[in-house]
Amino acid sequence: MTEKSKNYKNNLKSDIIAGLTVALILVPKSIAYAQLAGLPAQYGLYASIFPPVVAALFGSSRHLATGPVAILSLMTASAVSMYYKPGTSEYISLALLIAFCLGVFQILLSAIKLGGAVSLLSHPVIYGFTNAAALIIASTQLPKFFGFDISPHGHQYETVITVLKEVSSGFDLITFLIGVWSLIAIITLKRIHKKFPSILVIVVVTTIFTWLLGYKGAIVGNVPSSLPYPAIPTLNIQMIIQLAPTIIIMGIVGFTEAISVAQAIAVKTKDRVEPNKELLGQGLANLIGSFFHSYPVSGSFSQTAINVHTGGKTALSSLITGIVVLLTLLFFTKLLYFIPEVVLAAVIVASVLTLVDAKKFLHIWNTSKHDAIAALITFFTTLYFAPHLDRGIAVGVIFSIGYYIYKNVHPRVVFLSKYNDGWFHDATRFNLARCKNIAVVRFDGQLFFANSTYIENLIINDLIKHPEINDVLLMANGVNDIDSTGEHMLYSLWKTLKKNGKTLHISSLKSQITDVLERTGLKADIGYDNFLPTLDEAVKHIISMKENTNTHLDRGNCPLEKHVKATGVIKDMRLSKNNIIKYVYKKAIGETKNFLPQFSFLKTKNKPFN
Repeated sequence: MTEKSKNYKNNLKSDIIAGLTVALILVPKSIAYAQLAGLPAQYGLYASIFPPVVAALFGSSRHLATGPVAILSLMTASAVSMYYKPGTSEYISLALLIAFCLGVFQILLSAIKLGGAVSLLSHPVIYGFTNAAALIIASTQLPKFFGFDISPHGHQYETVITVLKEVSSGFDLITFLIGVWSLIAIITLKRIHKKFPSILVIVVVTTIFTWLLGYKGAIVGNVPSSLPYPAIPTLNIQMIIQLAPTIIIMGIVGFTEAISVAQAIAVKTKDRVEPNKELLGQGLANLIGSFFHSYPVSGSFSQTAINVHTGGKTALSSLITGIVVLLTLLFFTKLLYFIPEVVLAAVIVASVLTLVDAKKFLHIWNTSKHDAIAALITFFTTLYFAPHLDRGIAVGVIFSIGYYIYKNVHPRVVFLSKYNDGWFHDATRFNLARCKNIAVVRFDGQLFFANSTYIENLIINDLIKHPEINDVLLMANGVNDIDSTGEHMLYSLWKTLKKNGKTLHISSLKSQITDVLERTGLKADIGYDNFLPTLDEAVKHIISMKENTNTHLDRGNCPLEKHVKATGVIKDMRLSKNNIIKYVYKKAIGETKNFLPQFSFLKTKNKPFN
């Protein structure tokens, strides 16, 4: 036997074992997720036959296992339940239509090569949404744990309150004990041995036990053993238009989940994941799956992890999974009859608890406070609006875009002085004195219509506070783009300074900005001598000019030449919380004034500008 044949045989064996293992876990989970989506049990099995195979064949990951997932199941129920009662034929038809539209949307994104840029949902928004969704999903299973049949309210928290009120009047103790035991057993077995099929074992053991016990609570019941016949979902244009925002969000959320799983696994398996190809695979899985009665699916982390841990090597493992689920649907549905619904509820809760990650929030907080706020806003609004999850995530997206706009309109603008390391730093942050005659200003980002006035106002207001300054040096190494409004702002600033006997200098310009200023003639107007290639050269040039004319008030002790501490200010802003609060308040008031620089003119007795 050749080495190639031997490897093929080993891969085949590994794929068969992995595919079989994933299928055994997927059968009870798919039934549980179908119920979470408000669909009959068999639709979970339908979604586990063709979608895994199609996604594996057309996607880029050899290990990603696709099928029903908790978040898309809940989002399906959230979207469809607004129009029809769960379980009805109209409800089922609309769920299949959403899968169809979801597939079309994802395929279109793939066609225009947006697989790597489908990030309108930032990481903090996804994090906040995922954690909230996990808690919402868990809360939807509360009635099953207590043996209640409670109609959902307008908000999920209202449903939870109703359940808690009902509990105070009594509940089914046997159902509760079975559910709690199942949940604890699944979680415990997972921690003891990750590869152990804990869900399958607990479902089988509990089903046999409750059957022998003569359990009278809610069970899965009859699951039709017929094949999902191919049919195109009924197209309802009006309903598609109404659900378009939800479908877009589901498409992005579903793909984000899939690509995150694929990339996380690729780090371990050394695979190469292509986002556009993966997006195509997920889109085709939803589209073709909808022809065979599948509701929306995505890449599953738990199933993918099992696939990898049990030795899955190629897409063949997903084909084996689909075949085993199909055989289960055809010949073994009678074995599903006595599964208690509370056990499926335990399966769902155990699965979604892995999505809750409080430690990650601390990491986001330490990285960016604004991102942490975005995550919190998304988290709490999603909880509040549940079961309308699209509203919560929309608020998170709006906040993220709003902050992005604000950040671009208000770029970081700092006044520089030399620190003891020999480099120029933010004078305020590092407690540095500023030169009495020269203002060195640095700002980062593009100079365009939205932020040009803000930057000009900051510089003018600083000159009003320090009228002895007669040279302004713009360090422009962070400016990567400029539009006509930004160019006009530089012209206006230069004219204002010149009119009041002051000089504008610019250093560290990038070539593309230099080209613009040369084409418009502004470089010639300001003066070629006032453009310097580096900050150090510019500072030395200006100081040399001032010393030659004896107009340098900081001669021999200039904060632009050596480290000079500021006087009369807090020594270290980071040592005291009270100081930090005062500093933030002072900055906030200062920035408010910057919006209206004319007020500063009115308050200045000796106006330095005309």
